[in-house]
Amino acid sequence: MNVMRELGEKLDKIGQGLGSVQKDTQRVNAKVEALSKDREERPKVSSLHESEGSFVEGNYSERSGSYQSSRGGKRERQERMERHGREDKRDKHGRRREEPKREELDLGKVWNKLQRLYQGSKSVEEYHKKMEMDLMRAQIEDSR
Repeated sequence: MNVMRELGEKLDKIGQGLGSVQKDTQRVNAKVEALSKDREERPKVSSLHESEGSFVEGNYSERSGSYQSSRGGKRERQERMERHGREDKRDKHGRRREEPKREELDLGKVWNKLQRLYQGSKSVEEYHKKMEMDLMRAQIEDSR
């Protein structure tokens, strides 16, 4: 009877673990969807070249031109710093290639990694079947 109780407890833990993995996967899916929507809804910024062309010849002043050129220079410096920061991080962590973008992540791979972390290389179904078989064997042994 003690063996059956232990196997029953293990089976309950497996069920709880499966629920936990499913919740984690749902959270990941929700985050990916939110990031995708955020990216689609982000307003597009017109380039400086387009905005320079919108000035009428009579309204264009030296002041607005210098302001735009300083804005453009600031933007270029900011982009350069971000690019170098990413490269420095990659070098620091020993990475050689670009990281995959969030939208390129394969959720199936994430699910498989979660399963391997949780119970090794067996799938949840295989593990569940094994526990049921062990429980049935224990019941047979107890009935003898």
